[in-house]
Amino acid sequence: MNRRQLLTGGAAAALAPRLKAAPAKPAGKALMKVGTQHSITDETLAVLASFGVRHVCGTLP
Repeated sequence: MNRRQLLTGGAAAALAPRLKAAPAKPAGKALMKVGTQHSITDETLAVLASFGVRHVCGTLP
């Protein structure tokens, strides 16, 4: 190891305790929607509604 590496490594080690990482912000809630695109019948709509699917793109029943 040469002197330059020794000195830069020592300086970095001396400053390391002073440099602290900023506390991480908690992640926000994910806003997601469940949807579907396929043939729609009254029975299919009832099943999808029971699973919480409220966004449907299809033909009218």
